[in-house]
Amino acid sequence: MILRLFTIAAVVGMTGCASPKTPQPARKPGFLERAWNSTQKGSQVAWETTKGGASKAKELVVAPFAKGRKSSKVAASKYRELETSVVLRPDVVRLSTTHALEAVVLVANKSKHSLQLSFATSQHIEVVVKTEAGNVIQRWSDDQRVEREPSFIAINPGERLEYTATISTRYMVVGKTYIIEASVPGYDAIFARKVLVPQS
Repeated sequence: MILRLFTIAAVVGMTGCASPKTPQPARKPGFLERAWNSTQKGSQVAWETTKGGASKAKELVVAPFAKGRKSSKVAASKYRELETSVVLRPDVVRLSTTHALEAVVLVANKSKHSLQLSFATSQHIEVVVKTEAGNVIQRWSDDQRVEREPSFIAINPGERLEYTATISTRYMVVGKTYIIEASVPGYDAIFARKVLVPQS
């Protein structure tokens, strides 16, 4: 009886001292499972990208000119330092003897630093004749040949540009009020006007 118990204990002891089981290799997912996991990951990435893009799109729609607005304000304030004026020659227009007059556009740099004007074409000024009601009766550039010649002009402090545009008086009526508007294409801040009332 004692011998049998000893044998059983020995067997139990040997079993308890046995080495642990060898770990089983991780199960590899099958083709369908791998395809499903890839689809889930791709959907998540697409959602994150779309969500970020939607946020940017929302920002652009809410403030489409947010980035350009600051630069536009800076540019406008900078070019306001250019003093623009229009001088008519002759200053008194008599339709009986004056068939055309000159509009001299002056752009003077009153600041303490140089300013540069860039042009996409050979046209550097525009002169428009309007009635008192605001109707355009003549546009100087309509009779000019404009070439696509990009260029730039630097105006130093104290210097000025001078352009002369010839305006016909054939559409004018004695005693009527006309507004001569001069501007530089691409620069809204560079603008001047002159009132003209032709005489007989």
